[in-house]
Amino acid sequence: MKCLFENKKIAFQAFWNYSLLLVAFTIPIGGFSNSVSIILLFLFSFVIRLTSPTPFSLKLFVSKINITGFYILLILIGLLYSSNLDVGIKIVQHNLAFLVIPISFALSYNSTFSLEKVLLTFAISVFSLLILTHINIFIELLRENDNFSLLISHYLRNNFLKHSVIYMHAPYFGMFSVFAFVIVLKSKLINNYLKVIMGSYILFCVFLISAVMSIIVLATIIFVMGLKLFLKQKLMNRIKIFAIFIFSILTFFLIVKQIDITNSSNVVMRIDKLIKKGGDSDRVENWESILRLPMKKLLFGVGTGDGLDEIQKVRNHKGWAWAYRQNANMHNQYIEVLLRNGIFGLTVFLLVLINLWKRIKKYNDFRYLSFLLLITISFITESMLERQWGVVYFVFFSSVFIFTYKDKSEI
Repeated sequence: MKCLFENKKIAFQAFWNYSLLLVAFTIPIGGFSNSVSIILLFLFSFVIRLTSPTPFSLKLFVSKINITGFYILLILIGLLYSSNLDVGIKIVQHNLAFLVIPISFALSYNSTFSLEKVLLTFAISVFSLLILTHINIFIELLRENDNFSLLISHYLRNNFLKHSVIYMHAPYFGMFSVFAFVIVLKSKLINNYLKVIMGSYILFCVFLISAVMSIIVLATIIFVMGLKLFLKQKLMNRIKIFAIFIFSILTFFLIVKQIDITNSSNVVMRIDKLIKKGGDSDRVENWESILRLPMKKLLFGVGTGDGLDEIQKVRNHKGWAWAYRQNANMHNQYIEVLLRNGIFGLTVFLLVLINLWKRIKKYNDFRYLSFLLLITISFITESMLERQWGVVYFVFFSSVFIFTYKDKSEI
């Protein structure tokens, strides 16, 4: 009987591990498949808790919930003074992953899994989507009998994204691709030749996706990686690394010179345009609109579900007025939280991020650093947590890293 019980525990543990991999694989896919994988993770976590020989302690359980899980409390508090409950409840439903995923990890706190496999599964999913996108592009090129040089001159940003089997907003696809690039380079499960092939291809696709903030974070990550490698080497190796770096920069600019620079989707053109304009005036105007709200609403926010209606009332609606005409969100996650939950909510949100950043030295994992850089910087120009991709990516991988590097004394 005891042997049968142990076999069931092992089986449930295996299913839990598979559900983790399934969540990781479906994050870039999003939608129904990702939601189902999260439900499966929760169910297997619940079964593992039921079959655990240790007694359940509510105090211990709450202490194991990932700090990002408390973000859902801000949304629920905002619901209390919302005047648009229908929209507010939809926002709560949209953000349930902030509750379900941390609870799943807390329920199965004594379980084990392979961080390498979970991360690589996500990277393979992103890599597969990129490959499938290019297959669709090649089919179109052959059907239209077009020049293959269009691969780097025409199929950029939206022209690239619309050929993906899963249409994803450029900032998300760019962020996922950069994280996949780091995972591939740091993976212990694939050989160096495969790393070079996969890494180079993902870099090429990051350029095609042309998400500016992803490019900036990528440049920062590559610089940090290069600097760490450079400082570890002897003088001759340092000279070689420097020469490779210069060669790579020159190669990049030679390639860029061959591209139709008049294509406004080109990231080089987009960055050049931003520099000449002195920044993204549309976004800045959008961000400034929050300052027109009454002080009381700035302190406590407008409530969950009221954000868009309230900000539309104070937005500039004359001339171009991009944000007003598009009925757009704030395109900044920090301001999005400020709008909904006020200064109090933003303070709590920043404390959550600070808590995650404080773990960097303890974890000593470059992939974790890259994950935080991508999230923190992307939050500046995009409301990343307003879509399922951003919500699940943020809460799942923060949970995965925290779970992996938990103190052994806590188990």
